[in-house]
Amino acid sequence: MPKPNFLRVVLKREREQGAHLERALLGHYQREFRAPEAELRRLGRRDARRLGCFNLYARRWWLRALLRHLPRGVLAQGRLSASQPVFLLTLLDRNQVWRPERDDGHSITAGPSLADIRQAYARHLQGLDAVGMIETALYVSAQRVLGSNRVMHFHLHALVWNVDEEALQARCAAVNDEIRPVFGYATAADARLIEQGDLMQVAWYLAKAPRKQYQVHRKDNDRVKQFKRAINGVNAVRLYAELGRYTLDQLTLASGGGRDVLRGMLTDLQRWRNTSLRPRSD
Repeated sequence: MPKPNFLRVVLKREREQGAHLERALLGHYQREFRAPEAELRRLGRRDARRLGCFNLYARRWWLRALLRHLPRGVLAQGRLSASQPVFLLTLLDRNQVWRPERDDGHSITAGPSLADIRQAYARHLQGLDAVGMIETALYVSAQRVLGSNRVMHFHLHALVWNVDEEALQARCAAVNDEIRPVFGYATAADARLIEQGDLMQVAWYLAKAPRKQYQVHRKDNDRVKQFKRAINGVNAVRLYAELGRYTLDQLTLASGGGRDVLRGMLTDLQRWRNTSLRPRSD
């Protein structure tokens, strides 16, 4: 299991992000929910077993489960085994975007279904031992560059092991011939070796709740510059309104040996749920 100090730090980050969303739901400026108190119940500890992707208790549990089930050769007391390189694979496909807009006060979102997004990224993991999560980058005030005021870009971060770097880079080159990122300065498929001692931090990076919003500006030379900042309360609620119905397991992809990791996580989840339903003996 990971070191307690590390878990305390990252679980505190998730707690703070969850509290930020809860405050925003009760805030004066949010217009997404007429009964925000009902949403607060979905974000509470009692609903964590439903694995809502914005429930901070569920996020914290999912991270613990991920770390608990990574193969021993991958996670060894929080450090990488010298004989077992592990990579962070990032996939960015410009076709996997939602464009939330409003029409007569109603929200209308154009884009592929989550099932289609999962399939689009899952096929690039075939043949790899990998487990990863789909993440959403929210672009705001993006009309001039992206054609919509708000754009949600779904991308994938995955841990990959049991592959040598040359073979993985060749896989990335093939993917880069097939898909394109949203912006030309980015790379559609990128794989980087995780340094000794950094694996748990990267695992948190995969499992973290959304915490940033992005803006893009087109310069005079037609190049695009991206800026990021902590997501504000209004946009945190907007993102929750779009994605709050989805669960962490729906955002998780696994292939090869990663399927064993995911199966172990889901088995733990079922035991957790069964325990919660068992009558108390006292």
